[in-house]
This record gives sequence, C-alpha cells and structure tokens, in this order.
Amino acid sequence: MNHLVNTTLADVQARYLHPALRQHIPGIAALAEIGQMMDWDVDAMLAYTTKHVHVLAAWRWLTSRQVAPGVFDIPYYSEEFCDQLLLELQDKEFARNEMEDVNFQIEELVLGNELPDLFETCETLFAVAMQPVLALLFSQDDSDLTSIQAAKYNPEEVSHGNWHFDQDSDHTVVVSLNPNDFKGGGTELRTGPFTVQYIPPLPKGHALLFMGRTTLHRGLYVEEGDRMLLVHWTVASGHKYYNEEDSCTLH
Repeated sequence: MNHLVNTTLADVQARYLHPALRQHIPGIAALAEIGQMMDWDVDAMLAYTTKHVHVLAAWRWLTSRQVAPGVFDIPYYSEEFCDQLLLELQDKEFARNEMEDVNFQIEELVLGNELPDLFETCETLFAVAMQPVLALLFSQDDSDLTSIQAAKYNPEEVSHGNWHFDQDSDHTVVVSLNPNDFKGGGTELRTGPFTVQYIPPLPKGHALLFMGRTTLHRGLYVEEGDRMLLVHWTVASGHKYYNEEDSCTLH
C-alpha cells in the first residue's frame, strides 16, 4: 500500500475517507473547536451554528447517525481503503492475546507492532476526521488514539465475543471491513439496565462508536466466513458524556 509517503493529506482524505463524512469534516472540525473554546456550552454552540449553515448541516448529519443511546454509526473509511486494508491483512498471522482471560481472547493483530506504516496512515485519518467527531458527540477536549487492532471472527477459530467492557478505551471505534463476506455476526450492547441493543453488521467502512469503558458489549456468532474488523481504542480527557437532549436543541 502507498502510505503517506509522497502523498498529500488532501489526497489521503479524498481516497481513504468515506465521502459522506468527508464533506462534513470542515463543519465538524469548526464546531468541535468552538465547543472546546466555550466549554461545550450548548447555547453558545447553537448561536454559532445559526451563523454558519455548513456547520449546522454537519451537526445535524452527525447526530442523525445515533442508532442507540450513546451509540453511533459513522461512515468512516472509503470502500477503496477497506479493500486495501484487507489486502494488507490477508497474509498476516493473527493470534490470541495470552495475557487476557481465555473467555475474552480473539484472533487479533496489533497494527502498531505488525504494520507500523499502516498504523501511521490510520492514525492520521483518525486525527483529521474521527477526533473532532468524538469531541462533538461526547463533549470532550482531547481523544488520544492508543491502539488499533485488526480482529477476526470465524466458525473455525473464535466465532464470537463474550460480554465485556473495553477497560483500556474511553471511546471505542470499530470499523466494518467486509460485511458481505460472512454470515451472522453483528454486535449487542447494553444501553440501559434492562436494554440490549442489537446492531447488525454495518456497511463497509462504517464505524460503530460507543463508550468502551462503560458500555457492556459483545460480538455475535459468525456462522460462515471471516468477519474482519478494525478496532480503535482511545483515551479521553475533559470528558463530559453525550447528552441526547442537548443534541435535540441543535437540530
């Protein structure tokens, strides 16, 4: 894969980011910056959006992507980039993390260790596009990407995940790479005391966003084929939780 070497940031965004997200990045970034300056004061942010149509359009689009309380489906990577990622991963050896409890081990590959150039590309895309998204949705000042793991589920090895929290991730971003290549799968999340939300496999390049450290979740059984995901873990500071009522005031 041709990474960032001899490639401009604009070229990387044009090729690797999903077009639905790419068109709203300027508005999302602008509102995230204003939010940080105004300590996430919703009234002040609303006043700003009324003077900038593209910012209001970006906010409306972003909040419309909520699929459950505190859970979002964000078109993130382009299909072209997903295909290139799969090519990079197809000959790599996935392994279980023996340091983890056996009930939570999956077949995975840590990009920073095995594919550092690819990690650098994903890290750049995260800083450009996903960081301001997380800032807006979860009202936080900073979100540092700490790890990216490629995860693989199939009937022969690990077919599903058990209920768990992502103890090392404030906000988890899980990208769907190949939804048409397997049967079964999907994700369940506990979004309330007696509420389990089922999320079917997302379209190619879409990312599932949720609060990893506080949202109990699991990957469902894959019946056939390989389910390939790219899992991003982040650590946040200046954290205030997303407020659904506040989002409505900006519609």
